[in-house]
Parts: sequence; structure tokens; C-alpha cells
Amino acid sequence: VLLGVTGVAGVAAVLTVAGVVCCAAAMSGDLLQDLKVGHVLGGTPWRMEVVEVITVVICALVLVLPMMALHEVYGIGGKELPAPQASLMALLAQGVVGGRMPWALVIMGMLFAAALIFLRAPSPMLIAVGMYLPFYSTAAIFVGGVFRWLFEKRASQKALSLPEKTRAENTGILLASGLVAGESLMAVLLALLVLGANLTGTAFHLPTVSLLAWPGLFVFGLLGYLLLWLPIRDACSSPN
Repeated sequence: VLLGVTGVAGVAAVLTVAGVVCCAAAMSGDLLQDLKVGHVLGGTPWRMEVVEVITVVICALVLVLPMMALHEVYGIGGKELPAPQASLMALLAQGVVGGRMPWALVIMGMLFAAALIFLRAPSPMLIAVGMYLPFYSTAAIFVGGVFRWLFEKRASQKALSLPEKTRAENTGILLASGLVAGESLMAVLLALLVLGANLTGTAFHLPTVSLLAWPGLFVFGLLGYLLLWLPIRDACSSPN
């Protein structure tokens, strides 16, 4: 029994350290993205660092509230908010601690990863990410790749110089980042509306996909056109 308790404690400690390292790596990637956007907008490094420190403190105190609202309305790990990375880590933790780890699948994944490396696959990590992400997430990534390919073709037709192409890419990144942030904020806003309606006794339900929602696809087409047209126009109209 003592050995079992010690083993479980050791596994829990390893998982805790892995979680801390994973969060640190994720925050580092997020910090790099923030600094890139700040550099594109012309921010100075020390001011960006000060803002990052302040926002980390504020987010640590406030972010738990919208997370509780999202879990109450959507359910973290459910269909509307799948959280695939968290679900994968939870599955591994439960398998290790509970002794029900599907080692056959783990070994199969290791062999598959080794095969991709020996075959010199261009992006083994992207293939691995696409295997555990939901289909609609990978489909959205594929659509983004198509837009990037169209952007490259359009930039080559316009014969943009290297500074112009860099400026166009930065503009496109800012537009795409705004779309991602806007989608996240709308999810939180809808969750708060549902919770507020429940507290006041007002009937309010999240919108569902219907035949009337299909015309919204034209909006996505318009956004795609803007992602291709605005960056090129901005690069061509910029002074030399």
C-alpha cells in the first residue's frame, strides 16, 4: 500500500511539474505573439513588458470569472467548448494514476511519430495536432491555409517588394488576430447574457444553426476577401 501511495504521489508530482512547464511554455508563446503585434504597431519593448506584467496579474485575478461562466453555459470539455488539450491531459492523468492507460494506443502513436520523422514529413506536429483537434477546428485551419496560399499568389501577381510583402503580412496577421479575439469575446458575452437571463428569470437561449443561418456564409466570404484585399492595398499604398 505504501509503495502504491508513493507511486501515485510521484506520478501526481510529475504531472504537476509537467502542467507548470506546459503553462509556462504556452504563456511564452502568447507573450511572443503579443510582442510581435506590439512591434508591428510601433510599441517600445519596455512599455510592452510593463503592460504584460500588469495584465498577467489582472488576468490571474479576473480570468477565473469568465471561465466559470463559460463552464456554466457551455461546459468545458463538452461539444460547444471541447478543450481538446485539457481533455487529452486529463485522459493521460487518469490513465496513469488509475492504472488504465491504453498503452497499445500510446505505443502506436509513438511508432507513427517515428515513421513520420523517418519519412521526412514536412510538419509532423501539425499532423499530430490535427489528429486530436475537432474536425471543425482543423477545417478552419485548412481554410486559413487556403487564404494564405491565395495571398501568396496575389502578392506574387502584384510583384511586391520584400518590405511591401512584410507590411501586407503584418496587416493580415492583425486582421486575423482581431477575428480570433472577437470570436472569443463574443463567446464570453453570450455566456454572460445567458447567466444574466437565468438570474433575472428571463428566457434566453443560445442561437442554433438553422436554414436562416446559412446566408451568414456570405459574411465569411466577405471576410476572406477583406483578408486578401486589405493587406495588399495597404502595402501598395504605403510610401517607399
